[in-house]
Amino acid sequence: MIRIVGALVILLLNNPAFSHEDQADARYLGNEGILVRHGELKVLFDAFYDSSYGTYVLVNTPTRDAMMAGTPPYDGVDALIFSHVHGDHFSPKPTLAYLRAQSAVHLYGSTQVVDALLKLAGPQQAQLAVRLHAVALSPGDSAVKLGLGNIEIEAIAVPHSGGARHAAITNLLFRVDLDGFPVVMHMGDADPIDAEFARQQAFLDRKHTHTAFPPYWFLGLDRGEAILHNRIQPDQVIGIHVPEAAVGDGETWRTRAGGDLFTDPGELRDIMHSH
Repeated sequence: MIRIVGALVILLLNNPAFSHEDQADARYLGNEGILVRHGELKVLFDAFYDSSYGTYVLVNTPTRDAMMAGTPPYDGVDALIFSHVHGDHFSPKPTLAYLRAQSAVHLYGSTQVVDALLKLAGPQQAQLAVRLHAVALSPGDSAVKLGLGNIEIEAIAVPHSGGARHAAITNLLFRVDLDGFPVVMHMGDADPIDAEFARQQAFLDRKHTHTAFPPYWFLGLDRGEAILHNRIQPDQVIGIHVPEAAVGDGETWRTRAGGDLFTDPGELRDIMHSH
């Protein structure tokens, strides 16, 4: 029996599907803030914001301090990505402070995000602008593709949930490929409108998504589930934007949603793939 188990361990370790190079994970920061890591490649989503609106989870001070200082696991971040300008996703002041502290990081976001940063930067605009990548898109536009070394970043615009109330806000869905694995999708505050995703089906089909991070209202909602399973078809779904009331009670919220959710800052998930 010992020999058999030992042989199985050796086979698993030698199998590329289980190799160290194939390991990737996602760490929850708060609200829709996530650190995705694969080896030396690291991407932060919606990581610097100041507003909870009395409902959502803020990034705690030790985590923000660690990001600012670039201490592990927040060292060597390649890209900082923002889905939209709302204050529970993006705030110019801490974002600008981070970009000044971490001079190698590039930022990707809507024109609204970039304009807010340039306005705050004042005389330092020109120096900062080379690291800011503005995505000018409206719902229905073809995807934009950007590159950063071994990272490929693609974006489409999907309407923000809430209808006309948020119609002026550009909400971006980002698909990020970290050197082939993982390919992750951060959806911002996307509205689960099937017609919006249907007209982007060619983009969704062009590359397989390993892990999707939809706002939690996609889970347990028939039309949200249909978009995830019929149009995006990821290997793994982890809901985000969960209210602060879920902290410490994640299992109850996950059971209610019928799927996985990030609820407590610091939670870590291995990113999975089936092919």
